[in-house]
Amino acid sequence: FLPFELPVSPTKILIILYHCKILGTALTMSNIKSPVFRHGDLTPQEFFPADKHKEVARQHGYGQLTKLGIQQQYELGQYMRRRYSHFLSVVYKQNEIYVQSTDCDQTLMSAQASLAGLYPLTQGQIWNPRILWQPIPVHTVPLSHDNLLYLPFSHCPKYNELLRETFATRDFQRQFKQYRVRYF
Repeated sequence: FLPFELPVSPTKILIILYHCKILGTALTMSNIKSPVFRHGDLTPQEFFPADKHKEVARQHGYGQLTKLGIQQQYELGQYMRRRYSHFLSVVYKQNEIYVQSTDCDQTLMSAQASLAGLYPLTQGQIWNPRILWQPIPVHTVPLSHDNLLYLPFSHCPKYNELLRETFATRDFQRQFKQYRVRYF
């Protein structure tokens, strides 16, 4: 049923998957819920030759999570806390949640920010009064071995076929031509 093995045999579990290339909703069963999320707001990863905003990404790094992106993910965690409050314990329990991310900075940071919102500290969990955060595992595999979350699936013939079909459509070519003239 799952494309990977869980480290525990749960009676209920929330599986959270973070990815940097796709968006959608995954598996749902009565005792297993599996939302799939994309990362938060990022600095640009690449620029058009005439782009005037390159300095922003140079300061923070290309394709990195911004402060807004961190806030978005934290609020997503708070939303998930409200949505799954009937399902999850108030405090983090290893046998109730499994988080997997692509091995990309922006998705790993997004997962961490969301978990901070999902599991706000209770008084008994504070390990340092100046750091109101707790570590929660985020699992990952190298991108070269990630057949669950990381696209493109260059090894997938159906994916490649659908990509070629999409690029060949009149609508795609018309849209691409419009931007190609302006930016390339």
